[in-house]
Amino acid sequence: MLNPKEFYDLLVENDLKYFFGVPDSTLKYFCSYIDEYAQGHMICANEGNAIANAMGYHLATNKVPVVYMQNSGFGNALNPILSMASKEIYQIPMLIIVGWRGEPGIKDEPQHIHQGKVLLPSLGAMDLDYDILPTKIESAHKLMNQVLHKVKTESKPYFLIIKKGTFEKYSPKEVSSISYLNRLEVIKHILKTFPYDKYIASTGFISRELYQLREQMGQGHEKDFLTIGSMGHTSQIAYAYAKHSGKKAICLDGDGSFLMHMGGTTAIQHYQSDNIIHIVLNNGCHLSVGGQPTIAHNIKLEKIAKECGFAQSYSVTTKEKLESILEKVKNETGPVFIDIKVSNESINDLMRPTLTPQQMKKLFMSEQ
Repeated sequence: MLNPKEFYDLLVENDLKYFFGVPDSTLKYFCSYIDEYAQGHMICANEGNAIANAMGYHLATNKVPVVYMQNSGFGNALNPILSMASKEIYQIPMLIIVGWRGEPGIKDEPQHIHQGKVLLPSLGAMDLDYDILPTKIESAHKLMNQVLHKVKTESKPYFLIIKKGTFEKYSPKEVSSISYLNRLEVIKHILKTFPYDKYIASTGFISRELYQLREQMGQGHEKDFLTIGSMGHTSQIAYAYAKHSGKKAICLDGDGSFLMHMGGTTAIQHYQSDNIIHIVLNNGCHLSVGGQPTIAHNIKLEKIAKECGFAQSYSVTTKEKLESILEKVKNETGPVFIDIKVSNESINDLMRPTLTPQQMKKLFMSEQ
């Protein structure tokens, strides 16, 4: 396995000193290291933004940037890569480090299987050069010398694929944080306030916590649609479902998901459904992939939502306000947006869904 520091030092020795990306569980130890020690580092809202920022950095400095992402975010990055950065267009050199979830033969979650299977064939079909990073530092040094020579001399994006278990564990320094509401308790309170309504839950821990709570409360899963992939699109599924089903829909979103495709929030002006409640469980970080920070604790999400067309918009930081706002919105005309500040503690032994995605979809759609 590679030591994150050694790999980081290898990049810096070759004058690759600025990093742009979206955190990934396969890369989490490397991401945590660069978040603490990189001379320049920007956690971006989505992978396409990361590519665009890398382009701007190169245009300003004539240096080679590093972009990192999970392969599930590859689709977000493709447009700026193929239409601007590629060797046929602007010839922007950059090293793109991609965590390989769903690698064939390696057990993984259902949402990663298809993308993992087609990752390398897709890169080949699009004439995008790539290599798989070895796990021994000597072999990594040898490969990186070849890769960086190609990146610089041929002036193009180059992909470095990272397999699961490539990096040694790295424990970041503990960062003190404000003690906000417990996310699991918040979800439980929402379920009790809206026991008969449909739920569209964001990818990551939020969906898993919702699933676990249903199990613990002895409830079924027919009211829940878990957005296990496609981070950032939860709200759009929820808006359209509420509009076209006529049922009240509770969108349980994460702050990283909300920020990833925040422009989608403007679609509420089109739908204007009075039966949608969009709740952001805002812990200020990408918790399920390592806890790297977002900017969501530093901006007023409720004001953004209000300007996008939500009839009612609130920010919640205390249990008392949570209870009063949830009771209030039960009788309000929507659409409603609630930003709830929650703490970033993780949950031990959080269960994963035992139902298949197809089974969950069938249950959800059976109760129309």
